[in-house]
Amino acid sequence: MCSSKKLCNHVKQLYYCIVNLVVLQNHNKMKKLKISIVLMIFLTFGSCIPSLHPLYFEKDLITNQNMIGTWKEDGSLNTWVFYRNDNKKSYTLRFLEKSNNNIDDATPGILGIFEINLFKLGDETFLDFYPGENKIMEEGINFLMAFHLLPVHTFAKIEISKDTILIYQFDVTHLEGLLDEGKIRIRHATRRNDLVLTAKTEELQEFFIKYSKEEDVFMDPIVLIKNN
Repeated sequence: MCSSKKLCNHVKQLYYCIVNLVVLQNHNKMKKLKISIVLMIFLTFGSCIPSLHPLYFEKDLITNQNMIGTWKEDGSLNTWVFYRNDNKKSYTLRFLEKSNNNIDDATPGILGIFEINLFKLGDETFLDFYPGENKIMEEGINFLMAFHLLPVHTFAKIEISKDTILIYQFDVTHLEGLLDEGKIRIRHATRRNDLVLTAKTEELQEFFIKYSKEEDVFMDPIVLIKNN
């Protein structure tokens, strides 16, 4: 059971944010697929805002050589590996999550692969996460199921130095509160009280340049330490 309403909201929001990662029934029992990345993302990401459209235009994309390499997540055994994609400004992220997050054991972990785009928005640098080519998903889902899955973009602010990366995710509960109070406006849809942004990229950029300056917008950062 969640220890707080805010945590429950985050977990619930994450479920819909990663709707493309599924669990199927087998003989009336829930069978966890190879793509049990669902659990991985629940444990790792404190919050995310799903969007049908990216937060960047091609002209906004940048590169940062310092991001390439293997990173260990501070306080856990999770590993983040960033590769530069050939002939593109984008990156591939191979994120390996250990099920026993803080215990050094021999378990192989669960792998998730994402396409990452790095871009400037106002005075800040952001990451855009998008599902990459995940063979484990293709092998674990039949055609009809795959046809009904909708990949989404999520984004976070990032600070990159030679030896450290800080990833600041948006506090979904805070955003929902401001929307409910009419203090901010952005095109969105709700399903079962869960938020999905539907605004086009231009509107998203205008909104997040302003919204990022609000207090209590970001969660505490995920801290990555350079491993090589």
